[in-house]
Amino acid sequence: MEKKVRYNKTTKVKHVVEDIFGKVSKKRKGPLLRIDIVWHDIVDPKIVKHCVPSRFRKGVLTVDCSNSIWRAEMMFYAEELIRSLNSALGEDIVKEIIFR
Repeated sequence: MEKKVRYNKTTKVKHVVEDIFGKVSKKRKGPLLRIDIVWHDIVDPKIVKHCVPSRFRKGVLTVDCSNSIWRAEMMFYAEELIRSLNSALGEDIVKEIIFR
């Protein structure tokens, strides 16, 4: 009977994350991916659970909200979010935010 050989290969988490990020970036190309990454950095985690960037076209960012209460609340912060997003992105690409 042959003895099984075990390989003790370890993989750094950094490499796993880079692989996953590479796959995601192929699916969501362009500025929406950059916005999505920045969104998670500048928006409170409680809000991130309920409001997610879903579309970006011609300077207009569409954010899907879980319900009308979150939609109404986020409308008050639209201008502040635009400034924060553009600042974090390093360019003025977001001109308007629509909450749905």
